[in-house]
Amino acid sequence: MSTLNLLRRSLRRYIVRVNQLSGLAPFRLVLCASGLLLSTALSAEVALDTTRGALPPPQIAVSPSRFTLEIGSKPVGAAIRLFNLSDKPIALTASIAHFDLDDSNKVRVIAPTPQSLDQWVLFNPASFTIQPREQQVVRFSVRPKARPEPGEHRAIMFFENVMDSGSETTVNVSFQLGVVIYGMSAPVESTAVLHEAALAAEPGRLKLSLDVEGTGNAHVRVAGQFSLWPAEKFPGLDDVPDFDVGPRAPELPGNVAAAGLLSTAPVLAGTRRSLPTFIPRPPEPGRYLLALKGTLGGVRIDRVIPITLQ
Repeated sequence: MSTLNLLRRSLRRYIVRVNQLSGLAPFRLVLCASGLLLSTALSAEVALDTTRGALPPPQIAVSPSRFTLEIGSKPVGAAIRLFNLSDKPIALTASIAHFDLDDSNKVRVIAPTPQSLDQWVLFNPASFTIQPREQQVVRFSVRPKARPEPGEHRAIMFFENVMDSGSETTVNVSFQLGVVIYGMSAPVESTAVLHEAALAAEPGRLKLSLDVEGTGNAHVRVAGQFSLWPAEKFPGLDDVPDFDVGPRAPELPGNVAAAGLLSTAPVLAGTRRSLPTFIPRPPEPGRYLLALKGTLGGVRIDRVIPITLQ
């Protein structure tokens, strides 16, 4: 399968269908290729489709989705590839900014500091047009102006396009795609504490909340998966297997109600966040056990959480 086809599949969650109705105001869509959410009034998946027709926005894919670079006194560089998956040319502009995460784990652009990575990034080109089914390479280098302090230094590179059809009956879409760049200066400590893992029942789903505090000098992520079992069929935590939970995964065994990946949202150093993972709610009432198997900052967080569903 070609690179473009693979990227087209991964882009499905980013596609927005916009009503082609008169009187709708222009809006701005903000996406982040790294899996982070950018602060926006709209979801990254908006379905405003009607039978009167819909106008999909430009389709852009990016590779890689994020960068983690070791930085020091010498320059380091890398390249971003952007793919135009549509049948029309797309004009883009690039910019760089400093960021952190708000209480909802969404990207928030903040003022730069002498130690923020955006102050040290040079990139080229800053504006360009990608022809249909073609790609554009944007190269960047990190050239510290001061000695990097130990730990993580962050930047986000934005690619923005504004569509204006000139028609009064078509929505104008401005979208912004963000690629996160992490610069790591030794010694790096990606450590965290899991204060609590709570499971609650909601209409149509279960919500797992991991209360995580970053205690090092760099962000940390949870890596692992969950599985939900009827209590009488639970084999014991040590005997819980690793499930294939990919998009084309086979059906789960009959004794497993649900399985999937835990939230991989980053928790920045010095912050405390609740990381939600939503789980399909079993239709049958009864007592269930949720098995967590994974790591946080390299430390195992395996555990079992009981819940009774009415």
